[in-house]
Amino acid sequence: MEWSTCSVDDCEARIKPGNTLGRCYEHRGLCWGDEPPECGEPGCGKTLHRDNSTGFCHEHRKEYRDTYNRDYYQRTQDEQRKRSRMYREEHPDEHRAAASAWNAANRMARIAADARRRLAAVAGMDDFDRELSVAYRLAIRDDPCFYCRAPETHHVDHYFPLAKGGNDMWFGLVRACQQCNNAKYTMCGTAFLLLTGG
Repeated sequence: MEWSTCSVDDCEARIKPGNTLGRCYEHRGLCWGDEPPECGEPGCGKTLHRDNSTGFCHEHRKEYRDTYNRDYYQRTQDEQRKRSRMYREEHPDEHRAAASAWNAANRMARIAADARRRLAAVAGMDDFDRELSVAYRLAIRDDPCFYCRAPETHHVDHYFPLAKGGNDMWFGLVRACQQCNNAKYTMCGTAFLLLTGG
């Protein structure tokens, strides 16, 4: 790899080929001019290097990154879900292998998540409600997918997801194919039908 030297007179410090300023670490501040840039966090006042692309010092950069990532995810979550669904459809074996590997490596986390899910499912239900739920599951086992009408179904889905306060009451249970159940994730059934045009 060929290294060049700092462009400041009498400085023989070597700089990496990717250095866009042409100055070493010690002299890079000379690019500032009369008014050096400061951190964008109110009240911070720390001076930044000119090649700082975030506009924040090291201390406040993480908060900026987290906020930016959150906003970016909110703007693109539909597109990311669509891409994720397409990947699962095109590479089912790889997706299944990755999920199995994660479950094996995080066994206790999986057990805890399943326990929380079971508790949320039966919250506010008495013995009679649980009996009705079991009977209804048996009654709808041959039904087509509620969302896409596919004849082959593998799952009983909670129309109102447990993650958003749903429970295991019989009137909130529908049959779903694996593809629709995975794509629905934690969405309400109505929102999923509006999204897919079902």
